[in-house]
Amino acid sequence: MPDTTVAGSIESTASTIDAPARPVTVHLPAGLSARTAGKRTFLVTGATLRDVVDALDLACPGLRFDLCQETGDLRQFVNVFVGGRNVRHLQGLATLIPAGVTIHILPSVAGG
Repeated sequence: MPDTTVAGSIESTASTIDAPARPVTVHLPAGLSARTAGKRTFLVTGATLRDVVDALDLACPGLRFDLCQETGDLRQFVNVFVGGRNVRHLQGLATLIPAGVTIHILPSVAGG
């Protein structure tokens, strides 16, 4: 299958086979700062969101547990935005990551 990724776009349907790792900035919520020794912004590489989570877990062991269920899927109350788009509306952890994009990981907010 030919690569149909447009530079700077978020491709949600392309295959991740042979996708190059891309440097990205990840912003984490304050609620995770105990796990990250207070650091809230990371520069990591990854071709997919799953790769990015793996890189974050290498930098901050145990962080994956805060983000993902034991099944490997994102936790229900964790929201991840890649370039402003919610990955739940893309391919979840299989979402391809464009070079230079910013990723925001946020907790769900509820109220009444």
